Amino acid sequence: MKRRDCHCSGSAGRFVLLMLVALFAYGCCSSTSLARKIATARNSQGHIDELHRYIDALVCMGEDAVPGLIALLNNKDQRVHMLVFDVMERLQYPGLPWAELSRTAERRTRPRPERIPWLEPVIKAACEHESSLVRQVAVRVAPAHLGDASLPFLVEALNDRDPWVRTCALFSLGHLRAASGGELRMAIVWGITDPHAVVASAAMLAAAEHKLKRAVPLLVALLDDVREIKNIVAFPREVLWDKVPLDTKGSGAEFKPRVQELAAHCIQEITGRNFGFSTCYESRASMREIARRIRTALR
Repeated sequence: MKRRDCHCSGSAGRFVLLMLVALFAYGCCSSTSLARKIATARNSQGHIDELHRYIDALVCMGEDAVPGLIALLNNKDQRVHMLVFDVMERLQYPGLPWAELSRTAERRTRPRPERIPWLEPVIKAACEHESSLVRQVAVRVAPAHLGDASLPFLVEALNDRDPWVRTCALFSLGHLRAASGGELRMAIVWGITDPHAVVASAAMLAAAEHKLKRAVPLLVALLDDVREIKNIVAFPREVLWDKVPLDTKGSGAEFKPRVQELAAHCIQEITGRNFGFSTCYESRASMREIARRIRTALR
């Protein structure tokens, strides 16, 4: 059985010892057998400690855990599906106790996660899953596990029937630094033409992140698009909130910027020029003037 090397000390070292004990205790089990035990414990009341022990054993199996993770994805319970992504995250931080790993406040101070290329079959199965929620999470976490190798999965996800899967794929494309830059840029530019405003908005932000000048003509064409971008508050903080100039009255769930406003912002970000757009919730008259300035300057 293959095992992952764990380098740690102190409380983390004691945690690894407990994990190794768990692995020894369930060493006679295959990963698919552990997957069945995990699913049973997850669906039973009062079995949380037992569930954690089974998960510890699966994590310690390293690459041998792949069949078990795929078996969990084949379970009918969506709560069991989400455990797959918990296990995958733990595999990136060998030796880090789960209690420490799950503290949101400490996420920014974690060491750089390990890339795990042998998780590709799990990512593939998750990207093809019947549950749109599983597909959404899969395309969000794929770059963290596979790096540039996740590009084919993200590009394929742009054909998904669920607009939020396409949106999540564009989130990931915006932060991917793929070696095959041509395919990456083409996918983002294609996303801007998506008929769903929320998908197009994610593509615009990805284009701004990569400074894609070839996207500027498409963005200019959207300067007259007055559709509201609904549910944009669901965008991750690193994608939207720390980058787009928001008005204070737009900080709540009612915030629905127009496509034209996001297009103007992204044009300024890509070109490095200030055309007078300062914050979302510009008046219609102000946006018409900003659009005129942009078109005049970029002729």
